Amino acid sequence: MRFKKCAEADSAKKNSDLNCASAQAILAAARECFMEKEYTKVTFREIAKRAQVTSGLIPYYFSSKEKLASMVYTQLMDELALKISQVDIKHLSCASQLYITVYLQWIFIDEVPEYARFYYSLCENTSGQYWGNGEIWGNLVEGFCKEYRLEVSERDSELFQIANRGETRDLILQRYYRRRYISREEVMDIIISNLFYNFGMSDPQIYQAIQSGKEFLHANFSDKIEKND
Repeated sequence: MRFKKCAEADSAKKNSDLNCASAQAILAAARECFMEKEYTKVTFREIAKRAQVTSGLIPYYFSSKEKLASMVYTQLMDELALKISQVDIKHLSCASQLYITVYLQWIFIDEVPEYARFYYSLCENTSGQYWGNGEIWGNLVEGFCKEYRLEVSERDSELFQIANRGETRDLILQRYYRRRYISREEVMDIIISNLFYNFGMSDPQIYQAIQSGKEFLHANFSDKIEKND
């Protein structure tokens, strides 16, 4: 028990230290490296050299390469979600907003070669369990739970989202390698409808939320959808 408490205290200390100059320098350098190369080709030594820190600091702050890359991923998702939040979608339900946000995030990733290289190499070479969807995603999940009066514990919400990340990873890779086999819209329908179902939304609620999201996308982003599907 004493060792467990020590481990928890050490973990909390590391998390609180992520705002320090060294950790932020590592994160910034890692992002540069991951955008320049595939996930597997980036090394701690390279990141440390660019961040001007000793390589031993990287596992101290971030535990592993996968966790560091996952933080870069979360940062990128938040930036894209913030960009999308400038679009006038507030009149739609949070569930529909979530569908639109995730759909456009994926399209925006594919439109930037550096983002796409990083994203697909991360999908292919990691489990996805450490990926974070960002603050805006979290707010939308909380929002649709309130809208539909879904009683979901914090722990269950976390588990549902972890399962959703794994499913997303698998379908994204199927789409990436077998484009003719499954469309972008089909992938979106599967991962988002399953997420809503796990949280307790009814079939009519799921259909309405996704349909409203689709109608908005086709009315306002039909060129991007046609170009990237």
